[in-house]
Amino acid sequence: MTEYTQMPKSIAAGIVKVMGSIKRLAKDNENKFQRYNYASIDAFLEAVGPLMAEAGIFIIPEEESTETVETEKKNSEGTTGWLRVHWSFIIGHTDGSLFGPLHRTVMVPASGAQAFGSAMSYAVKQFMRGLFCIPTGDGDDPDADKKQPLPTGRTQPVNGKKPSSSKGDVSEPEAEAACLRAVSEATTVNRVLDLHVRAKERFLDVDRLHRVEESMGKRITELLLAAVKVETKWGTLKSWADFVRECGLLTRDEKGTVMDALLDREQELEGNQHSGSSDASPVEAAANAS
Repeated sequence: MTEYTQMPKSIAAGIVKVMGSIKRLAKDNENKFQRYNYASIDAFLEAVGPLMAEAGIFIIPEEESTETVETEKKNSEGTTGWLRVHWSFIIGHTDGSLFGPLHRTVMVPASGAQAFGSAMSYAVKQFMRGLFCIPTGDGDDPDADKKQPLPTGRTQPVNGKKPSSSKGDVSEPEAEAACLRAVSEATTVNRVLDLHVRAKERFLDVDRLHRVEESMGKRITELLLAAVKVETKWGTLKSWADFVRECGLLTRDEKGTVMDALLDREQELEGNQHSGSSDASPVEAAANAS
């Protein structure tokens, strides 16, 4: 069964606000190959950008892996290659809360350097379209590109790097070593959580997955402890406390360590602003919640 992380209320409210304000987008571009109109990426950004800013939310796209898929039969442009890009999207709010990663995969004809820009534009547009339920009247077509069937052929990594999502390219011991290295190099908690999703898909050996998860718990603890020291917003501290309480990657001792650090930091902030306050601690309340 899929495990879901609770979305911060501020982000959920911001998404709903944009959904309630967005109007049907005009089809301002024409596909000259298939003779139909579609809403361009510029139309999406122009319509959605101000509404997102007003709602205090933003989207961060991150390219996770890139690969080419070769086919034996050439398409009408004479190319035998397709570019497949795996994306993750983080939704943020001006209060500092984040939600994600949410994953999307896009395939476009590998027709040159512009293919990367085309892949990003299409991924961002379709992600926003689904997130905010934007009506356009478009079908699931590749907009300005010629309509072509998706390829079935062998996969080749771009720049000699194997995509992280490929299965069977490397042995599990090699994949474990690579995953542990990626965990140690991760600079955000969301990156570790993303690696965990991929590890659960990749590893069949339960003991191997357990070792990887132990490493992830330690890295998440390190990242949170470092972030807590410089955090200045009570709301962010509470959201971290909520996350720690629900995070299955952290041991009981790791949760206790982070919770203690959160409480200490909260008391520092409280001492600077409301010395002697007897109000209940929001972080403590989150930690004690059942």
